[in-house]
Amino acid sequence: MEHVNVHRPFNISRPRHSSATHPRGSNSTCSAAAVVSSSTSSPRARQLACRTAAVLQPYQLAAIAAEPVVKVALLSGGGALCAKQGILTLEGRRMLSGLIMNVFTPALLLSKLVSSVDVSLALSLWPLAANMLLCHAAGLGIGWLQVQLTGIPPELRAQTLVMNTAGNIGNLPLVMVPSLIASPDVLISAEGKEMAITYVMLGFFVASFIQFPCGYLLLQRPAATQGTDKQQQQPKLAAAAAAALVSTTAVPIGAPVSAAAAAGPEAAAAASAGILQQPSPQQQQQQPSQLSTLAKGVFTPPLIACLLAIPVAAVPELKEHLFTPTGGLHVLGEALAMLGAPLIPCLFLVLGANLAEGPGAAQVPPKFLLSMIAGKLLLHPLAGMALVLGALKLQLLPQGLDPLVPLVMMMVWATPTAVLVHSLATMLRNGEDQVSCFLFWQYLASLATLPAFMALYLQLLQSGQLAS
Repeated sequence: MEHVNVHRPFNISRPRHSSATHPRGSNSTCSAAAVVSSSTSSPRARQLACRTAAVLQPYQLAAIAAEPVVKVALLSGGGALCAKQGILTLEGRRMLSGLIMNVFTPALLLSKLVSSVDVSLALSLWPLAANMLLCHAAGLGIGWLQVQLTGIPPELRAQTLVMNTAGNIGNLPLVMVPSLIASPDVLISAEGKEMAITYVMLGFFVASFIQFPCGYLLLQRPAATQGTDKQQQQPKLAAAAAAALVSTTAVPIGAPVSAAAAAGPEAAAAASAGILQQPSPQQQQQQPSQLSTLAKGVFTPPLIACLLAIPVAAVPELKEHLFTPTGGLHVLGEALAMLGAPLIPCLFLVLGANLAEGPGAAQVPPKFLLSMIAGKLLLHPLAGMALVLGALKLQLLPQGLDPLVPLVMMMVWATPTAVLVHSLATMLRNGEDQVSCFLFWQYLASLATLPAFMALYLQLLQSGQLAS
């Protein structure tokens, strides 16, 4: 296979010594040095520090893997406490989520992608895109198997498919991956840690084209169940779609509140009046199509920021002006970085406040809950790990690929369902209470499954099995 010169912040070789020879905390220097692609900003090849920690015991791996989950639990716990104390109210969560969607996330995406990615590097990281497509396809297949094997009633089948398909591939990995490799026992260069965030964002970029259309189409109710009132206007649906995306993390998981309410009185009234009625042929000429609604749901501010980052990153002079201390536009670059900094804590404060509402009033049989948890949090990550390791074994991935890329690829398979699914179910009035219940118990169960899989991923990383 042709060698692809991919930006590789570090190179892990299979350890040759046991922990008895190298106790915890001792280091051994790698023999290989990473070389940046010739298309990066620096004309000369930079040699990055490359070190690997001593072989870690299983309990040490478990402790390192638990740290990111503890951080998420602490941040979310702070949000739950703020909600219980009346500090982070429903209206406050909506406002904060509006900032997350329209300011914090686009700013972080622009600053990280432009400063660390160019077009050739993005193209060489095609495994991230392929992995995201396979991740969603496998989730859809697992959901179909659950429907066939567990006797899930018809009214819950669409929710089962969507919840297995759409994972939390942006928010959680943005915390989990950097925290996992920040441990003193996992010695990676500072640039390598920055690249890990970039890998997560590139995956998010691809998933943005998949999750909203997939969820929207699967959660559409049959026309026969949508009523016969033909007087409602389809433009309200677009407003509700935008509201659902703005309130992706703002809609309380257990609260019977419409996501459209976040868009204001007009969208809320449309949702309560039954905005999902099929328009008559005469009305269709004056109403936006469902394709237009899907486009508005896909082309959100974060995705637009990703698209804008591509041409900016393709101009080295502009990139240098923005993200070097002496650049003429460095003030703008620094402002973008500052605006993106609050994203992660705000995300999990809102998530914790939503989880504080509880599982809601829906009564879901335990066997369906257990089936959902087992499918999404156990079977799905195992399938992803088998796929990534199989691709490495068969040499299907580019040679010299940064081992953090397979790590990120496996990580997105292990996350629970995206909260976006609840926003879509609320917008389309299709089983939002049941989705609330599923999400609540999934996120609680992920406190146990995420550390277990991350410890396994660390073991694969330190053993050199993620090196292509």
